[in-house]
Amino acid sequence: MDSIDRSMDLSPFSLLNNYKIREQRSKKNEITDFTVQEFITLNVIDSVGAVAPYQLEWLWGKKSRKKLNSLSAKGYMAKILLSGRKDLAVYTLQNQNNIDSLLRKLVFAQLYTKFREVVSVEASIKCTRPFSGVINIGKVFPVLVLRKGDSTSILPDILKNVPRLLVVMENFKEIKLEVPFRVATDFSLMQSIDKAFFKPDGTPEYYCAEKICRKY
Repeated sequence: MDSIDRSMDLSPFSLLNNYKIREQRSKKNEITDFTVQEFITLNVIDSVGAVAPYQLEWLWGKKSRKKLNSLSAKGYMAKILLSGRKDLAVYTLQNQNNIDSLLRKLVFAQLYTKFREVVSVEASIKCTRPFSGVINIGKVFPVLVLRKGDSTSILPDILKNVPRLLVVMENFKEIKLEVPFRVATDFSLMQSIDKAFFKPDGTPEYYCAEKICRKY
C-alpha cells in the first residue's frame, strides 16, 4: 500500500502523549471592538471548538501564536497549556478539563483547516455523540474522530441513518461500515488535502475536496 501514514510517529493529538493540563487561563471578557481577522478567529474557534496556533496560520501567518496569546492575555479566549511527551498550547472560548475531548476537537479543527485550502467549508461541533463535528462542503459530512483504543463495535447501529461519513484515525486501521465513508489520519491531514484521504481498504485516494464532494 502506497501509504503516507507515518505509523511509527506519535500524533500531537494522541492521548498516548500522556498530556496533563499544566496551566489554564480563563476567558473573562467579550470583544466589543475587533478587527475582521479577530472576528474570523473567534468564529472559527466557536465552530471547531479549539485550535492550536499553527491551525490558524492561514489567517495570521507566523504571527498566529503571538496573536492568540494576545487575545488570551486580554481575556477574550481561554488558553490551555498541555504538557506530556509533547507540549501543546490550545485556545478555546471556554475552559476545558477533558483532555480527550479537547484533542478530538483539535483533530476536527485540523480537518477543517485542510478543507479550507481548496473549498468553501463550514464547520460545527453541534452534533450528537460519537461524532466530533459536522463539515459542510456543499454536502454535509458527520466527522467521526477515532483514537487508539476506541471501540467500533456499536458503530453499525449508530450509523444506520447517516448518508455519508468522514473518519479521522491516529493511524490507518481497516474498519467495515455500512455507509459510504473515507478515512484520513492525523498525519495525512498534515499533508496536502489532495493526499489526505484513503478508501476503506487503505488505498490512497488522491483527489481533492471538490471531487470528494461530487462523489457522494
